[in-house]
Amino acid sequence: MIDKQEFTETQERLYETLLFFGKLLLAGAVFRGILWIYPDTQLLQGGLAHLISAMLNSSGMESIVSGFSVIVSGTEYVITQDCLGWKSLAAFTGLMYASTSRTLEHLNFILQGFAAIIIANTVRVYSTVLLAEKGVISFQIIHDVLWSWSLTLLVLIIWGYWFTKVKDREPVYQQRITERIQELKR
Repeated sequence: MIDKQEFTETQERLYETLLFFGKLLLAGAVFRGILWIYPDTQLLQGGLAHLISAMLNSSGMESIVSGFSVIVSGTEYVITQDCLGWKSLAAFTGLMYASTSRTLEHLNFILQGFAAIIIANTVRVYSTVLLAEKGVISFQIIHDVLWSWSLTLLVLIIWGYWFTKVKDREPVYQQRITERIQELKR
């Protein structure tokens, strides 16, 4: 049995790093399992295609949906499984899980992070088609460089904010109990 009381500060940091990487490897194994199973996401792909088409139509760019493709001016934009942003959600979940033993206490923040990633991913797909159709910049540069890396950056920013500003806060329910006890003592 490991007695953390006897650790030096360096040993404690190394131990915490080991736990982080161990949990991250476990999350990675789950991720690889999902990739191996390769779940059917055609319903979600079709839903995203319809959403993107509606957004394009509302911005004055005529588009139609065929299966899980959005067709604009004869160009077909296929909404693949990777367009769903699920890998970014998985990476965010893995980072959150690996960073704390209080994952359930941070569920509210995790759900907020999911919402931000899903919204950003929808904007990513929409703006990729929009900018490519407008000829502002090539589809390949928008898709492969700008947006792929920016979604990864968003995941790291959200996680980094949580890690530095929120992670060590006392859970909300404990804060409320403490505040109530302080009020009763007065």
